[in-house]
Amino acid sequence: MATGGFKDSVLLNAIGLMDKKFNSFELRKPVFGAERAFLEKRSMLIPNVDAIRLAEQQTVTAKYLERNAVAIGSARSCSPTAYYDDTGTLDLSWTTYSHTAKTSVKIGENNYYDQLVLFQNDIYNRFLDLHTQIEADAVAYLEANRTGIQGNRTLNTWNGAADVMQVALADRDDYLNYIKTEMYADNYRGTLQDIHSINMMAMYRQQFAQGASNDENLQFQYPGFMHYDSAAVTNGTGNVFGTSYIVEEGGIALLDWIPALNRRGQESKKGEVWTTMPDPFGMPLTWAVFITDGCADTTYSSGTDPRGATQDYVRTYEFSVDLSFNRAPLTAAGQEVINKYELLTV
Repeated sequence: MATGGFKDSVLLNAIGLMDKKFNSFELRKPVFGAERAFLEKRSMLIPNVDAIRLAEQQTVTAKYLERNAVAIGSARSCSPTAYYDDTGTLDLSWTTYSHTAKTSVKIGENNYYDQLVLFQNDIYNRFLDLHTQIEADAVAYLEANRTGIQGNRTLNTWNGAADVMQVALADRDDYLNYIKTEMYADNYRGTLQDIHSINMMAMYRQQFAQGASNDENLQFQYPGFMHYDSAAVTNGTGNVFGTSYIVEEGGIALLDWIPALNRRGQESKKGEVWTTMPDPFGMPLTWAVFITDGCADTTYSSGTDPRGATQDYVRTYEFSVDLSFNRAPLTAAGQEVINKYELLTV
């Protein structure tokens, strides 16, 4: 278990320190494709996303128009009857994600790296933790809310026990072509978001690299797709090479919310600060920041290597955001906008 405190880089240890190139390997960032897929087209699903983010309450009700199938008539009438279509409501549920980092004057003074560099490293690591969890939750949401019916999809094989369309190895060259055709048959005719396992990159790169002069050019099937790699998308048991979650753009959305106090900005007489910061990884998220400071003992409590001092000045930062994963609602039993596909190895 990591003890923290940058014990391994204290000057008195006289250890060899890693340069920027070596640090880039240790701190390499995974891809967060599922999270980005939820964020990129969210305004198409919920146009007033900015207004929702300003709401003080965490539970927000979204309204939508329902599909209401009514039997058609077979005759004319002087007194025809009509029906009012229905609207539905959807309560948005929220989950808080928070993490902390801190600065120490004395640790910075006793360290090869100054306080600012140490703090930058802290922030980077904490946001790696945060986005790794958000990515895992995004994929879990896709899996939990995939469609449970075959619909009009007939080119591939429907596995009703696993709620997934399975594409045979023999049809790998038409993987995206068959998916687009089946989604079209189910009346999804816009651009499709493909959130897929890392394995699929190998096939996609090979197919997309084929030029017009090749004996078999498979590039025709790539327009109309937006691809998102995600290491959090894993393959199910059995002969599965790769996995995709397919949803028409605007079908999924990730909303973010932070308290109004942070948005306004506030400082207490004790030096506590409420403020905001943009996402350091470039995601379209705003994070709430709460800052406290004071005296703390930062001497190392186990071992012989000194860290800071018994009377150190420490400032603690808490980063937090409330997130809500959402999908476009469908009223048909078992039907969802999220469609799971698997490419088999047989």
